[in-house]
Amino acid sequence: MRFNQQDATLPTAANAVNTLSEVQLTKIFRDYGEERLAKEFAKAVVRDREERGKVFETTRDLRECIERIANMWKSSDKGKKKKKDKRASKIRSTHPATRCFQALRIYVNDELSHVENGVKQLVNHLATNGRLVTIAFHSLEDRPIKNFFRDLDKKGRIGVEDDDDDESDWENDNDIGPLKDRRFRLPLRKATKATDEEISINSRSRSARLRCLERIL
Repeated sequence: MRFNQQDATLPTAANAVNTLSEVQLTKIFRDYGEERLAKEFAKAVVRDREERGKVFETTRDLRECIERIANMWKSSDKGKKKKKDKRASKIRSTHPATRCFQALRIYVNDELSHVENGVKQLVNHLATNGRLVTIAFHSLEDRPIKNFFRDLDKKGRIGVEDDDDDESDWENDNDIGPLKDRRFRLPLRKATKATDEEISINSRSRSARLRCLERIL
């Protein structure tokens, strides 16, 4: 799952699944996959490792573990006539392992940090009247971009409150450069989504969110 297979410093998905604790895996599945059954899936992985001596070597190994737990929550009342857990009723029609694999991919590649740092550096290269356009394909990518752009639009400068003596860490970052006197605005107040026509041509555009930031000074 590593984008850079040559970088030995990056963790691997196999290493994460086979060594991280239940708490750590739960956090990864929940924070990076927005998985409702994160704790249950993490618990199953750790239990298979510790009680069954399971070593997760392939994506199939993890997929089958998650499928087993998802099917339990989806189709069973655990033998009792009582209301099912809301999380079970919300299991999606997509494969139950999809979000966990997304979470592991984001974790091993540190994707969200790259998104945040990349956007900050791109802003530094905007000329006056220049525009930066981003397209994100899921909420985890879109959220930091949205917040960052709105912060610039609201304050008119990166990380600086009304108090002129307050300096942000971004201004002291050599990779970002001094942006204290620059001003920005949002030409589009909300994210632009694909039209029904575009989705019919390219179904993958369904989740795309386009945002734009303009430097005005």
